[in-house]
Amino acid sequence: MRGIVSIVTALAFAFGAGTAAPLTASNAIERRATAISAKKGVGYNDASLTRNLAISWAYNWGQTPSGALTSGVEYVPMLNMPRWSANAGTTWAANAQAALNRGSKHLLAFNEPDLQGQADMTINQSVAAWKQYMSPFVGQAKLGSMAVTNGGAPMGPAYIKAFFDACPECEAEVDFVCVHWYDTAVNLGWFKNFLSEAYTLLNKPIWLTEFAGSGTVAEQITFLQEVISWMNEPAQSYIQRFAGFGDFVGTYVNADGSLTALGQAYSTASGKAIKSSPGASFRSFHLHLSSAAGRRPFPDLRFPWRSRDVAASFPHTQLSLTLIADVAGRRPLAS
Repeated sequence: MRGIVSIVTALAFAFGAGTAAPLTASNAIERRATAISAKKGVGYNDASLTRNLAISWAYNWGQTPSGALTSGVEYVPMLNMPRWSANAGTTWAANAQAALNRGSKHLLAFNEPDLQGQADMTINQSVAAWKQYMSPFVGQAKLGSMAVTNGGAPMGPAYIKAFFDACPECEAEVDFVCVHWYDTAVNLGWFKNFLSEAYTLLNKPIWLTEFAGSGTVAEQITFLQEVISWMNEPAQSYIQRFAGFGDFVGTYVNADGSLTALGQAYSTASGKAIKSSPGASFRSFHLHLSSAAGRRPFPDLRFPWRSRDVAASFPHTQLSLTLIADVAGRRPLAS
């Protein structure tokens, strides 16, 4: 193919500390920063199995982390009601405060009060529990509603609406609402409609704290890629966070913590980058390129450069390369 570009050298960059060193194409790629989604989290049973999932937050349906999460991952406590833990009511205040002291900024209310076998609570019970356990933390943390299923009314978002109607002061204290979604992986339309309709009904930001699509592995991978991309679009800014239901051996992870094919899809699905691995930042970047035929070199390109400028300088050349504009993640590469 005519004019395939090769990287000859990538030199003359300066570290933030001021020391200079050459950077080859290979080690530039190896040092590429790992993007972590601002929205992506996971519900877990074993904290050690979350380390490869590229998440920014996690919860375990409990009040304490029960293990060490990766540095920078926010642990979010949940008020697990006495149905799950006999002492939940007596331990909540201390455990929630301890989490806030460690840097947590959010608290979650009880799990699936609209479903038998889970919290299984009446609206009046939910109101009483909210006032007793969640209201004291108003102003100290962002408070999430009880997490409901995607069942039809009176379950699902309709349950939260009934809770709001029964307790307007509780509604005022809820910063975001929590919902779950489970169905077949090919039912993308319902997934999107469910979340948009929940937002319209409840008029609060949404956390999707459990979700999964059933089907073949290939169908599930496609599902994760498509819905995560959709949730990260600007039009879905009302979806503040999401957590896949999969940090369990055989789902997202293997027993040794390595990722399954499904886990790899969840880990790498697109999201808004909020952090990068530590490294040097470039003060200047000289890139020397030449065509495969060697007939004509590219001009030096000083940082910041744009790919369209390269194309304009050498219109008959196909550009095929990967570059890191700033290893510290401070500046994106212009297009």
